[in-house]
Amino acid sequence: YLIPKLKIGIMQQTYFFVSTDDSPLPVREFDIIEPFGQKLGEENSTYSAFTPGKEPDTTFKVIGLDSCPMDPNCNSDSRQAHRMRGRDLRNLFAYKYPQAVIAAQKEAALKSVETKKYV
Repeated sequence: YLIPKLKIGIMQQTYFFVSTDDSPLPVREFDIIEPFGQKLGEENSTYSAFTPGKEPDTTFKVIGLDSCPMDPNCNSDSRQAHRMRGRDLRNLFAYKYPQAVIAAQKEAALKSVETKKYV
């Protein structure tokens, strides 16, 4: 278990392999699925026919988006108030300023890679 007292464990492990060319391409993805500690199966995906390039605009077209009414609770801060009451400052900050959190995570990842190079 990752956290023994709460009995929280790993549900799935994903290994993603890319080529080491100047413009890396996906080669393979390997998933191990083991919910609650029981190995359920494995999945292997290869990207032999992958071609890089821009996706066509029709790929992500949502049909009926123009006629869909907006929810009255859209952009409400009720979850943020809940996070503040619970002093969940990490998630409060992550949802309020996602770009800052993403930038900090990228910077931390780069530092850990640089540290591993010299160790």
